[in-house]
Amino acid sequence: NDVNDDDDDVKTTPEDEEDVANAAKKKKKDKSKNKKKETTAADVVTPDDGKKNGKNKKKRKKRVTYADRVNNFSTPTGKSHGYPAGNRDYQLIPVSDYKENDDDDDNNNNGVRRSKRTKFAPLAYWKNERLAYEAHDEEGTLGEAMGDMPVVAGAIQALPTPYKERKAVPPKKNKSKKRRGKKGANGDDDSYDDSTYAEREIEPFDTKKLRSKYDYIDDEKAVAWDESNEESVERKLVSYTEGRVMADLPMSKRGKRESKVVARASQAFNEPGHGPFPGWISGQLDLPPTGIKDAESVGLCSQVFNVASCQPKALEFALADPDESEAQFLPETAQRFLLSPGDMFCVPAGNMYRIENHSKTHDCKLFWTIIRPTPGDA
Repeated sequence: NDVNDDDDDVKTTPEDEEDVANAAKKKKKDKSKNKKKETTAADVVTPDDGKKNGKNKKKRKKRVTYADRVNNFSTPTGKSHGYPAGNRDYQLIPVSDYKENDDDDDNNNNGVRRSKRTKFAPLAYWKNERLAYEAHDEEGTLGEAMGDMPVVAGAIQALPTPYKERKAVPPKKNKSKKRRGKKGANGDDDSYDDSTYAEREIEPFDTKKLRSKYDYIDDEKAVAWDESNEESVERKLVSYTEGRVMADLPMSKRGKRESKVVARASQAFNEPGHGPFPGWISGQLDLPPTGIKDAESVGLCSQVFNVASCQPKALEFALADPDESEAQFLPETAQRFLLSPGDMFCVPAGNMYRIENHSKTHDCKLFWTIIRPTPGDA
């Protein structure tokens, strides 16, 4: 019973427990303050420390440049954007050159004895580098002992492979850009493609293979059958562009607002009619920008035009009203058409027509044919 009474006396109160907890917290704070105050010279960071620590960092790999790839073209790991232009060459470096280098090294040995054997750098076997041998020139007992044994004359080293840089081919630009135009009164879209009418420089075709197989005529004449005379005759069958001569057409009286630019024409063929066969004429008509072919009557002939090139919808074909008296061409009553490359039009006999190029930037080229009436009808 006495022991139990002593234990009851030792019991602590809540106030005592709180004091113990506060004392522990205070002790912990004092320790942390002391750690912060304890700064030594070893803890101070200086600029030199950064340099020292930098030595432990991993070195970055050297970037391989384009020149390095070219120089290492012939090595197993070499890369290049070009191609070898021929076989590599080799050069023989005699042993005497290596011995001179060895003598220079011997002078810096500080009295230490070194081997007198000639030393070679490792040879690039993948480039076919190798040692060259020759017969020895030793005499006496040493020569008899060596017998026919060859000795090293030098090292064959490979020269850089002849290299050509591959030229980069620039991408082809598509010049045929589609342009959008305004819609006409009839709802047609005047969009067009530059490639339809633009003049492009095309390299002439190589005719060597064709000429080796067949005989081609460079003249404009050849032998053909003449049905009217029932015989073979030599006549003009071809008209080359360089052989035609363009001439200005006469200009009639024009209005104040009309262009003063005239058309130019040339004649390619002129075949007279015989018996039941009508005669015909054909040629070329050029209209410069804003050029005009004045109104003209075809009389008893019929005429056909083929539009070879022009700015789309810029070529105007106007046909006079046939009900007008005295076959006059009146702008107010004329029937008008806007044409594009590849279009064709005709003028029947007894009509009057007019052609105008409204484009201010592009020429217009047409090919025409006039059909004459047969001699009996004329």
